[in-house]
Amino acid sequence: MPAARTPESAQPAQRAWARHPLVFLMEAADDITYNIVDIEDAFTTGELGYDSVLALLSRLAGVPRPTDSGMTESEAIAMLRARSIGTAIDACVETFITHYDAIMEGRFAGDLVGASPLAEAFGLLRETARSRIFTAPRKTELELSGRRIIANVMSGIAPVYEELAAADWHPEGLSQHGQQLVRALSLDLRDIKDPVAALHALADFTSGMTDRYALRISRMLSGT
Repeated sequence: MPAARTPESAQPAQRAWARHPLVFLMEAADDITYNIVDIEDAFTTGELGYDSVLALLSRLAGVPRPTDSGMTESEAIAMLRARSIGTAIDACVETFITHYDAIMEGRFAGDLVGASPLAEAFGLLRETARSRIFTAPRKTELELSGRRIIANVMSGIAPVYEELAAADWHPEGLSQHGQQLVRALSLDLRDIKDPVAALHALADFTSGMTDRYALRISRMLSGT
């Protein structure tokens, strides 16, 4: 897909920068997936009741609420989740086509979900998530635990890079403990030659962890 084209009549600032058309598709994929799956997850964890989730997803999918069809509640919600995602994809495709010229010329300033006929239904999903999911005790507890885990990991690994700086960026100058950390975590120090690169490496290593791996490394570093 070509990058967005800006008309000759556009102001210089408009010609200098425009969002690539694929950005709108990636943004729509995030909006569709996370908003819908957050609601399904909240049902699975008990933060939202069956009737509440049923109403939200039935409206989004554009189908009647399932009646007694032999499905369990979990199966009914999974079916509606799949139908909702499919309906949302179709709506965003139609919206992209409708606004194609504006998108390709860099004049489209909104988002595909917000400009689609499903904007109101997605607005209800977001409001429900804000008011009933993201502030739930379990969610808050997880966020607090996650903050502590990340702090443990970063503070436990940072001394490796501090030692590396003190050794003029030569890994062989690390202490025995520093070398153990490098081996245990498979840290790649080859291209780290200045503080900026060291900070990038620390951030990249931490952000690339899965939840389970971060928890395991946090426990290893803290000795718990």
